[in-house]
Amino acid sequence: MKNIIATLFLLHAVVIGYGQSLSFSKTQKFNPKKELFSIGGWVQDHLMIYYTEKNKSFLDLYDANMERKAIVSLNFMPSAPKQVQLLPQAQQSLLIYSAQINNKEFFYVSRLDKDGKILGRPKSVDTASQNFFGNTKFSYQFIHSEANDKVGVFSYRIKDSKLDFRITVVDDSLNVVHSSAHTVPIKSFYQVAQVILKDDGRFVILVTDLSTNKNDEVAEAMVYVVQPEDKRNAAIKAFPFDFGDVFVANIFLKEDINNTNIIHFAGLTKGKMGTLDGVYSGKIDMTALNNEPVAGKNIMFDNNINGAALNQRGIIRNFVIQDIVVKNDGGMVLVSEAFAKIVRTNYAGPGYYNVGYGSMGTTRYIEYYYGNILILDLNADQRLKAYSTIPKWQKSVDDYGIYASYSLLNTGSNMAFVYNDLLNKGYKVNSTIVNLDGKQETAEITAQMKGDGKWIPKMGTQTSAKELVIPVLGGNKLQFVKVNF
Repeated sequence: MKNIIATLFLLHAVVIGYGQSLSFSKTQKFNPKKELFSIGGWVQDHLMIYYTEKNKSFLDLYDANMERKAIVSLNFMPSAPKQVQLLPQAQQSLLIYSAQINNKEFFYVSRLDKDGKILGRPKSVDTASQNFFGNTKFSYQFIHSEANDKVGVFSYRIKDSKLDFRITVVDDSLNVVHSSAHTVPIKSFYQVAQVILKDDGRFVILVTDLSTNKNDEVAEAMVYVVQPEDKRNAAIKAFPFDFGDVFVANIFLKEDINNTNIIHFAGLTKGKMGTLDGVYSGKIDMTALNNEPVAGKNIMFDNNINGAALNQRGIIRNFVIQDIVVKNDGGMVLVSEAFAKIVRTNYAGPGYYNVGYGSMGTTRYIEYYYGNILILDLNADQRLKAYSTIPKWQKSVDDYGIYASYSLLNTGSNMAFVYNDLLNKGYKVNSTIVNLDGKQETAEITAQMKGDGKWIPKMGTQTSAKELVIPVLGGNKLQFVKVNF
């Protein structure tokens, strides 16, 4: 039985540019090296956020002003869960998580009502056995449908030119709707790039050869569509990409909002010097025959786009598509970001220094660069209608770029981007709204917080049509900010 503790809460709110408002939660203790959190969303009048404290699990319930109304102790959760994802629905929330018990990792799904109370027993959906070194034969990732009414675990391994995978999915009443294992032929140097669980129960698996290319280019890719026939059996179709002589930075898939049988894809292409030179995009018809090649259109950019996008001091040449917005007319808006990870090695030979004689040593560190955001508007014929660029330059060292990148909110009529400015002395947060016609408005967000907390935009969650919730971390303190546009 859970302990529900009512608690008072301090509210900090400030109005910012073009009708936006901020609401901050109260700071709480948090050890980022050991603890977890997951931003859920609204279940009736409660905004739910999961977190651990001293290896125990809790659920905070907030109101519209980020005033915490209750803390729910999730006593059914295992000590120190390894992975957690909170998925809200209109009347309940699904909590998918894993637990380490001896040499096995167990994956569960639980149902919580609007007050955070557990409904029934947790459902076990998969188990991973580990060897002596703590490794498993398979990799595991959570999957869920767009409506969060189906959730599960996708496990896979690539070995001996085969992709072995297992899918287990439950509905929002925790009934198993499908569980099957499959083996399909694949090249040994492929990797799983994306897995989509559609609302109709089909699975879409994208595999590429990106992991073997030093230039971060995709030369080969394949899409597998898994069609469940009953709870234990499924039919599989393969759709290989036919890139011709085109090299793309990455391939990203997105479901069509009007046609459930269509999957959109897009990737930005590179020229001989590794710079951005166009876009490769198209559609996959999942009703087509098995092994029918997928061919897209390669639209070349003019120099104006290259100049607008690649002002990254010569360091970043690689743009990666992070999201696709499918429009009602069949066109797409591509959202991409410049990114680079550079490993530096410093060698120091023996010699006499100010502090005395020193021996040879080697120091390694990783630099993370996140550059401009490039937005491309394509019509239904995959032709470029317009583009816009959001200038930014974010560099950090040995921190996985945790404070870099951005949060994206899609209102349906425009897109809002929230991102940190890591260039200036001190620290500030920017917000840029991009309209459908490509016009932009950028404003600095007045981040009124106590202590040295910094926003983590890349871990933000869109919780309603015009609302983002973003974590703020500083030292051993965590809080959340709700941004309304």
